[in-house]
Amino acid sequence: MLASLLLLLLALAYVGERSYAVQLSRRILELEARREALRTDVEMLGAEATTLADRGRVVGLARERLGLVFPDADDVAYIYYVSPRAKERAGARRWSGRG
Repeated sequence: MLASLLLLLLALAYVGERSYAVQLSRRILELEARREALRTDVEMLGAEATTLADRGRVVGLARERLGLVFPDADDVAYIYYVSPRAKERAGARRWSGRG
């Protein structure tokens, strides 16, 4: 009787362990399929981002929708910022406008 009970408990433990192993195996397969689907999505999104970020496309949309106009070369002014520290290192006379 005791041996039968022990054998039954061992059999139940074995069946439970195998059942859990099957569940884990199934879950692993599901996760692998999900990972592969996500990899495909990442590749597609990367290609889409490259297409959307294309300079020609962005400039075309900016012209069409926002009225972008490139200035003539004479209309461009360059502004240079010189930090106070740079002035000190180079000497105040150089940046005073006297040449």
